[in-house]
Amino acid sequence: TWSVTDDVGDCPIPCPTDCSPADPRILVWIPKKPLNEDGLSALLSRFNTVVVEEHSIHVGLGSQVKDLAWERRLDCIIHMFGIRDEFMHIFGSQTDLWQANGLSVEKITRKILVD
Repeated sequence: TWSVTDDVGDCPIPCPTDCSPADPRILVWIPKKPLNEDGLSALLSRFNTVVVEEHSIHVGLGSQVKDLAWERRLDCIIHMFGIRDEFMHIFGSQTDLWQANGLSVEKITRKILVD
């Protein structure tokens, strides 16, 4: 199931209280500021979370998600994917940069299933 939202406080995913983190539900969340910490905490507490961002994995959305989970002592799994913090010796297209940083459906899926 795919759902798209810009506010986790109004999450469109119908989620019964007995749903498990392994349920094949995907929420495409487009964050806005300020970060809805209560809504995000509720999602983190119920689902495995994957953060994919097209910039450094440090000081981005993924870092905010991990910080929030740590501060609130949430029992959750968070996978982060983004641009590594190193000089890239890659010349090419945007897709080439994604591939060099593991930002492909195949690589992300493999990483999630292995962990």
